[in-house]
Order: sequence, then structure tokens, then C-alpha cells
Amino acid sequence: MTDTPDILTFPGPRAPTEDRRAAEPRGPRGHRAPSRPGGQSVADVALLAALGVLVVAVAFTAGRRGAADQPLAHATYWLGQLLVIVPVTVRLLSRRRRPRSEIVGLVLVLAVAEYLVKVCYSPIAFTHPDELQHWRTATDILDMGRLFTDNHALPVSPHYPGLENATAAVVSVTNLPIFIGGLLVIGLAHLVFVGLLFVLFERVAGSSRVAGVAVLVYASNPHFAFFDSLFVYGAMALPFLAATLLVARRLDDGSAWGQRAGWVVVGIFSVAATVVTHHITSYTVVLLFVVIAATAAVRQGWRAAAWPAAFAALTAALTVAWVVLVAPDTPSYLRPATFSLFDALSGHTPPDLGAATDGRPFGDALLAVVATAALAVLLPIGWRVIWRTRRDDGWAVGFAVASSAWYLLLVVRLVVGGSAEIVGRASTFVYLPVAYVAAVALLHKVGPAARRESARLVVPIMLVLLVSGLANGWPPYWERLPGAYEPGGFERSVSPQGVQASLWVSGALGPGNRFAADLANYSLLGTYGDSDAVRNAGALYRSERLRKSDVDLIRAQDLRFVMTDERLTRRLPPSGRYFPVDRLSDRYKRPLDPLALSKFAYISGMSRLYDSGNIKIYDLWGAGYAR
Repeated sequence: MTDTPDILTFPGPRAPTEDRRAAEPRGPRGHRAPSRPGGQSVADVALLAALGVLVVAVAFTAGRRGAADQPLAHATYWLGQLLVIVPVTVRLLSRRRRPRSEIVGLVLVLAVAEYLVKVCYSPIAFTHPDELQHWRTATDILDMGRLFTDNHALPVSPHYPGLENATAAVVSVTNLPIFIGGLLVIGLAHLVFVGLLFVLFERVAGSSRVAGVAVLVYASNPHFAFFDSLFVYGAMALPFLAATLLVARRLDDGSAWGQRAGWVVVGIFSVAATVVTHHITSYTVVLLFVVIAATAAVRQGWRAAAWPAAFAALTAALTVAWVVLVAPDTPSYLRPATFSLFDALSGHTPPDLGAATDGRPFGDALLAVVATAALAVLLPIGWRVIWRTRRDDGWAVGFAVASSAWYLLLVVRLVVGGSAEIVGRASTFVYLPVAYVAAVALLHKVGPAARRESARLVVPIMLVLLVSGLANGWPPYWERLPGAYEPGGFERSVSPQGVQASLWVSGALGPGNRFAADLANYSLLGTYGDSDAVRNAGALYRSERLRKSDVDLIRAQDLRFVMTDERLTRRLPPSGRYFPVDRLSDRYKRPLDPLALSKFAYISGMSRLYDSGNIKIYDLWGAGYAR
């Protein structure tokens, strides 16, 4: 694979011979010192990355032992992360030309190390609410021996069973626990995704160096290090997305000549696997292929657009067929988020101009601003270089066009209140073209006078992007380290007490019961408890007596049980909300009133079925409120 003339490193692969020699280390009399083998270089970086993972694990252990809010524990965490990302970044962006095998090794070291950091965060069980939802589906597949079971926590999940079906197969063959099987499946999927992403960028850029840096830029995506390696169906679909794009590129550039039929079969399988694994990923595949087909038709002619257009049509057809025949609840699942976004963009929701920082620590907010400014500058530079050097390549131009969606995400994040989750999840896909364009900009050949100054800038810029992605991604800053229970949170709201209460519900009350609960117990009841918890029952917990409006809510939501957790009366929620749908989100000045939670014990006819000290479960049936 040869490098393109104007997408070079410092000095580039086609730089003059004397520049390359000048970059090589020399002995005491000017003789060039023998270069170290690429394998040894990767081994050195892997050793530092392993040390970094160990240091991060120490910080996580300190958090669990009560130091989650201590500056020293956080400093230890960042030291470990820097041991992972700095060596990889310096090697990939150094002036010395490196063999393809070393570049591949470096990006895989980064992927494996960050995945191990994620495993160290929750080493004995799934704790993220989304992971628990898919754990429920996988458990039901194994217990019932069939697909398309009911999932009260995430009803759409059983209709996209790619992740859970693969995990169930591994567990059935190996007899491993679902947690271990899930870690193996999603870890392999994450590693394959990074490898395929590298090859895809390499095919588009014509340069392994650009491909390595593009993967590095993609790793600065706020969801890369943690969320995109969770046990969730979106993460499982990513390698199939990359495989689909790579197959289409190979067919389009003629490199699959003589093996076309085989590659077509692989492409069809990849499209089908994407469609049955995750809805949004399949929509993204269609959009990317439409953009690439359009740019290829404009820049190269209609014949060049044939394969992207064919894959767009195939993906769209299979997606529609799957939604109609298997997953008809998909539109209703996506509708609330879509409508709320459109309402905000159309002006029905007031702008949230404070969304750029969201109350996060000053250092995190500063990193976000600097990284955003850096990408905002890099993308136009990359567009210019691509237009000047690759304007007749529909794929390169298509990636440049698609990368402009990053600016749309930026606007949405700044002006739409509560858009952090939507923007974060969209970044997983938008960063695909963004990574390529930004890498082209970072490695663009500059004049001799500016080359050394530019070389000094690219490593700090890349490190800012990576550290900002870690600081402003997942977990949020208040859960960066695991620790004691926090109300209204995510991983730190999953406690043994809550898990045991939900397991009791599943065993004693059976599946499908309608519950009112807070945010953390809502997730646990829907997964461990196999219950149908209600999202918008927060009004029941705000008054010292049961009001008529509360009774109306109970009957309208067909509630049978109420779960209370006295820990909600002791601390404010770091996330700003106590309940899944909370009209007082970010407006709480004090914790919930203890009398508002204990009132259920004094209502005539209401039975207390469960009491762990903090968590109590009441049956509304005897009081006459439940239908």
C-alpha cells in the first residue's frame, strides 16, 4: 500500500531521502544507529499500556474503598490513562516512518488497553443500565430456548438479538456465566471493529500512516473508550458496519477482482448482521452509502456510484423488511427522542446555552472547549487537502461531506437542552468520517519552514482530543471512579441492596408487575426483577400525603406496587434527577422529604411486602387504589 503524495507525516513516506535520513538516530560519528524492530516498539508500548491499566485499576480500587471523591485517586486514574495514550500517540505521530505492522499493533494496543480499563470498572457484573437490559434479554434466551422474548426494561431489545444470540451461543458451548460470555463477545467485537476501521481508512486514504492516525482520532470520540465497548447492541453492530463499508470499498476500487462473488457474499452477510443487531446502525449505513454514492456520481460518474448505491438499497430494503416483519415497535421506541429533538430545533423548547459545560469541573469543560476548537479548525483543513489531492475519489469526498455533520451535532449540543445523550451516541457514527478528515489535516504536508513547527503541534493537539474524549465521555465526571451508592446515578446507583430487592421481586411476585420506582431501582426492577416499572411516577414521592392526583396517576399507569428507597432522602442526585422522567430535573435544592416516602406505611389497607431497612415495597391492592 503506497501513500498519497500530499498526505504525509513528518517527514512523509515520500519525503526526500535526506529528510528521512535526518530523522533517523545517528551514532557518535554520524553513522545511523540501527533502528529497533517494529515488534519491539509495540512491545514497549504494550508494556506501558499494561502498567497504565494497572494504575487505573488501583484508582478504581481506591474509589470502591471510599476515596472516589479524593483528588489523589483521580490523579492516579489520569496517570494510568496517560500511560496508555501518550506512548501510542507519540509513536504514531513521530517523524520516523513506521512499518504497517507496527501501526496496526499500536492501534490494537490502544483498543485492548481501554477495553481492559472498562472491564476493571465493573469487574464482577454488568452495572450500566443499558448492559443490564441486554443481560435480561440474553438470560431469557437461555432460559426459554428461543428468540424474541419479552423485555420490560427495553422492549425493542429482543427484536434485535444479534448481541444476545451470540452471547447465548458462547455461554451454551462453554458453560460460562453470562457476564463472562458477554465480556468475551463484546471485547472481540470491539477489537474487530478497530481492526476493520484501520483497514477501511487505509483503503480510502491509500496510507497506513493516515489510517493509524484516523483510528487515533476516532478513539477521541467521547464514547469510544467506555460506552462503545459496553454489553449493548449498538457496540455489537459496529464491526458489521465497518465490514460493510470495507467490502463496498474493495468492490468499488477493483481490488476484489477475481474474488468478487465471495466479497459480495461477505457484504450481504455484514448488511444482514447489522440490520438484525441494531436499528440506528443500519440507518447510519444507509445514510453513509447514500452520501458516498452521490459524491462518487458527481466526481467520478454513475458507474463509480454503483456499488455504494447497491449497498444503500440493500441495507434499506432489509431494514424496512425487518421492521415490518419482526420489529414493528421500533418506530414507537425511537419516536419520543426524535420528536423531542425536533421540538427543540423548531423552537418549541428554549435553548440551553449552558449545555457546553453542564456543571462539569472546570478542567473538563476547558478541555472540551479546546478540543472542539481544534476539530473545528482541523476539518476545513482536511476538506481543503482532500479537494486538492483526492477530489476524484468519491469515497474521500463523501467522507469529507459526511464529516460536516459534526458541526450539526455541535449546534444541537449547544442549544438543545438535554441533548447530551443523543449527541454522545451520534458521535459514534459521525466520528467515522471526522476521523479520516482530521487525520488528513494532521498529517498534511507543509512547507519545509513550517514542517518542524507543525510537527511540534500535532502531538499536543492529538493528546488534547484524546484526554477530552475521556474526560467528557462516559462515565460522567461524578462516576469517573466507582464508589459508594449515589442516588439518581448509573453504575454507582447499582448496589447489592437494590439488586437483592429486585431479585426478591422476581422470585416472590413473578414477572411483569407494574412498579413505581426511582431511577436506579427502575433499571434494576426491569432487569433483575423482570418487572414493568413506570418511568414517570415521580409525583408519588413528593408530598407527605397521597393526593387525588396521585391516585389518578396510580390508576392511569395501572400501578400495583410502589418501591421506596430512603437513601434518596440523604443526598442530592449528581445527575440532577431522581426519576427516569423527572419534571424537577436539575432543580432540586434538597433531598426528597422522608415523610413523602414513609407515607405509604400509614395508608389504610396498604401492605408492606418487603423491607431491607432502606428499600421498602408496598402493595397498593388492599388500599383500593390499584385496579
